[in-house]
Amino acid sequence: MNLTEVENLTKLSKKYLMQVKSVKPFDPALRKISKEIPQTEFNSTELQQTVKKMLQIAYGEQKDKSKPLMVGLAAPQIGIFKRIILVDVKAEGKGQVGGINVFINPKIVWESKRQEEWYEGCYSTGLPATPRKLGLRGGRGGVCGIVSRPALIKIQALKLQSRFVSSNSIRDWEAKVVEEKYGGYTARIFQHEIDHLNGKLFTDCIKDPDKLHWVEEKEFPLYRNKEAWRNWLKKYNMKKKVLVITGGISSERKISLISAKEVKKALEEEGFEVKLFDLKKGYSALSRMLPLYDVFFPMLHGEEGEGGSLQEFLAKNGKTYVGGDPKGFKQGWFKIPFKKYCDKNKILSSRWKIVKNENDIMEFGFPVVLKASHGGSSKEVIILKTRRDLKRKNFRDLINSKAEIFIEKYLPGIEVTVPILDNNALPVIEIVPPEGKWFDYKNKYSGATKEIVGAPSLNENQKRKVQQIAENIHRKLNLGQYSRIDFILSEGIPYVLEVNTIPGFTSESLFPRAAKAIGLPFPKLVKKLVELA
Repeated sequence: MNLTEVENLTKLSKKYLMQVKSVKPFDPALRKISKEIPQTEFNSTELQQTVKKMLQIAYGEQKDKSKPLMVGLAAPQIGIFKRIILVDVKAEGKGQVGGINVFINPKIVWESKRQEEWYEGCYSTGLPATPRKLGLRGGRGGVCGIVSRPALIKIQALKLQSRFVSSNSIRDWEAKVVEEKYGGYTARIFQHEIDHLNGKLFTDCIKDPDKLHWVEEKEFPLYRNKEAWRNWLKKYNMKKKVLVITGGISSERKISLISAKEVKKALEEEGFEVKLFDLKKGYSALSRMLPLYDVFFPMLHGEEGEGGSLQEFLAKNGKTYVGGDPKGFKQGWFKIPFKKYCDKNKILSSRWKIVKNENDIMEFGFPVVLKASHGGSSKEVIILKTRRDLKRKNFRDLINSKAEIFIEKYLPGIEVTVPILDNNALPVIEIVPPEGKWFDYKNKYSGATKEIVGAPSLNENQKRKVQQIAENIHRKLNLGQYSRIDFILSEGIPYVLEVNTIPGFTSESLFPRAAKAIGLPFPKLVKKLVELA
């Protein structure tokens, strides 16, 4: 069979699969273990209908019954968790098809010690599904890979007679128990389909991530070629694959997307293969990405990215990611737990109190800074200088919200921030908002605020002091490759304001400016973060 014929059969197969009920690629249901069929059900109408449906899928709408569209199919792939498989016993892995048999309750009773490597693909890993189902962009395609399996096997099963299969009919039901030996590509099909019955995908057999490949649909006929898939590693896998996780549904979605695009561009300049993933699609979609990437780079501001839940998900799945300990992220990003952390560890921060109403603020005294425990980018921060500020709309909105809020004593002074890279402080940055203003959300991203690398208003002792405090906090919370710690120096004394577990990486961001000051341009910075992961 030539490549054109393979392409045509793939199109027919895809068209027919769209018309039948099939389990979506990487669906958790594929992990179920299928039940053995009792002998009393061998002649049941239900079993006959299941087999008929599987045969219809295998042959599709094309008329030539000597050329089925698939070399194998397992019942779980169409949502029926019974131990039934179809295997084309004439397939050789080069496009040859034409000998489908049905096997009930198949099991491998012997396998050779000798292993063989060969490519595998599967409708349950994307082919010919669209990347959107996998949370990817681009053309149609799926996950393929190079799998090592025993070269020879012996199987036992109830096998339907070829007369039944070739007629594609449920008439003249005839079957016999067999013990048969298979080798080469046919042995591989049996192992692949029996894995489906046991809740396994072929990707589970691949321990080396370089042997997992994303193959565009148009390239799949080429990938079938023996030399092509052996060289796929050289063609596609020399680059480390990075998934930048961004977006989400928080109030900082816009900034997250901007940061992520710049990170993606920088990593691509450094030779990485990079995709963006919007967490708005959910963790189920993200879980389908896990086998496909070497490093995960959360660039997601707000609670979704900085609060520890994303890091916990990646850590539990054993994935390499840019970031630190989930518990440290949670304690650092949520402001009230961080204030308690500072108190416990005798780290100087301004006096504070949890508040629920105006009376709590009145008792505390003015001026104060009102904050939500979960906020970022200064969106949920309000300075209240006098009692009259309690009438402001933004105050009313925040105090009446469901957010846990607190106040801390307003401290006038010099605001600075200390970026931390690989446990070491970068140059201190002094933040100078417009006169009479402060470093709020608007001034942070409008460019109106001056951010001076080197903090000229501080002497060397003050700079070193805030750097030491920042390094200590970063290490104790185990924040990973990078973070940024904010301070206010009031009357020369440094007070910790907050921790940024995922600092912004836009063109206006502070962290890249500090890195650039020590000779680390933005592309090299993000490359270093990936290498440190």
